[in-house]
Amino acid sequence: MTSLLKLRLNSPEIGGNKNNPAPSPMRGGLGRGSPRITAAEPTAHTSKTAMNVLRHRINPKTFVITNRQLAKYLKIDTTRIWRWEKWAHVLWVHIQGLGGYFISYRKLEQWIAACSTLIRSCQDLKTLILVWSAIQREAQRYTEEGILRLSQLYEQQLTKLCQHREGDRLSWKKCDRFGKQSC
Repeated sequence: MTSLLKLRLNSPEIGGNKNNPAPSPMRGGLGRGSPRITAAEPTAHTSKTAMNVLRHRINPKTFVITNRQLAKYLKIDTTRIWRWEKWAHVLWVHIQGLGGYFISYRKLEQWIAACSTLIRSCQDLKTLILVWSAIQREAQRYTEEGILRLSQLYEQQLTKLCQHREGDRLSWKKCDRFGKQSC
């Protein structure tokens, strides 16, 4: 019976062949309804969550982007930009002589300005820490100047919120630079 099962699973109708057998249903397989959990998923989920924290608050479709701004960022003449399009997660630019080029929204000044507004609008430490941790997880996508500006704004807002808490005479006495309170 098992030889018949093996023969049936390796048949071309099921998706297997002699060199690449089909997944075994006895081991979970890859069929409909099988769990597809891998060890890498929690990490991927964490980065997705970080991106979603900012994505739900910042909409790149509302950014006003000009040829001049793109040319300045790319360090080219504006006449070399043939066209550009806003895509879901990146900006696509067609440059004369180079072809298509992708630019992360996080490298643009509008994204840094939106993150700045987001940091300044945080009314409590929990929200500030959530936003800042999302920015830090994506730090490699930002320009050096952009992440430096955002870290300065974070420090200012953290100080402001910690002073506000001390003024309320709560049990919190001191906030460190990471937003943790100590008694």
